[in-house]
Amino acid sequence: MKKEAPDNKGGFIFRFDWAAALLEMPPELRLKINDAIFLYVLNGEEPTDPVVKFSMFPLIRADLDRTAQKYADVCEKRREAGRRGGKKGNKATAEPEAPDGSAMDEEEATPKPQRKAAPARLAPPSVDEVQQYITAQGYAVNAANFVDFYASKGWRVGNNPMKDWKAAVRTWQRREQEHPTAPTSAAGSPAQFTPNERGEVNVCGIIVKLGYGERIDANGRRTYGNGRITVPQDAPRRPADDYEWSDPYNKWVYNCI
Repeated sequence: MKKEAPDNKGGFIFRFDWAAALLEMPPELRLKINDAIFLYVLNGEEPTDPVVKFSMFPLIRADLDRTAQKYADVCEKRREAGRRGGKKGNKATAEPEAPDGSAMDEEEATPKPQRKAAPARLAPPSVDEVQQYITAQGYAVNAANFVDFYASKGWRVGNNPMKDWKAAVRTWQRREQEHPTAPTSAAGSPAQFTPNERGEVNVCGIIVKLGYGERIDANGRRTYGNGRITVPQDAPRRPADDYEWSDPYNKWVYNCI
């Protein structure tokens, strides 16, 4: 019996599972089923050989029909979209198509947003961990000062979270080599911090740039005036005597009084 040939857009899909099953069959039967597939796709002819009719051919035919129907549905939707998109400024969208030519569901066609992995947060090291690293590398950095300094800053370098505390230790070591830390007294407290000609002071490996009336006290704090106000070590220089440091604004503020 002959029926209308499936509309397969000039081709059809020959699936791997069909090929695997056919290769297990005797050559004569495999040839008959192959011919039946081709005749059905090209002319819509149903096989008359009972051996073929009761083989795997019915399953293959059903799959061919489903694929052809999906393709026909996609073509119809595209034609409808083309009719709607005939007006200027109206962009019609065709139904997305799967690799085998079948229409895809909206859920399948919508790309799934990929969640970016959150960057790993730095686990702040202890003084002992820093000291072990310093000792192993033969550095001269003060581990306690290093930990206290970055703990007060929330383990941030500038405005960014610290990624590698060992790299920060290496930076301190380079600064220590370039600008040796001020000597300590017999009691172990820092001696007087004297700025150089550029108004810079080395405080535990950190170069602090001082402005008008600023100084580093015996405890290594940056201050000015009566010494009650502490200025962040990385703050800009104090512009003049009538400027005061504002913690809320994190900058020098002109005092007009």
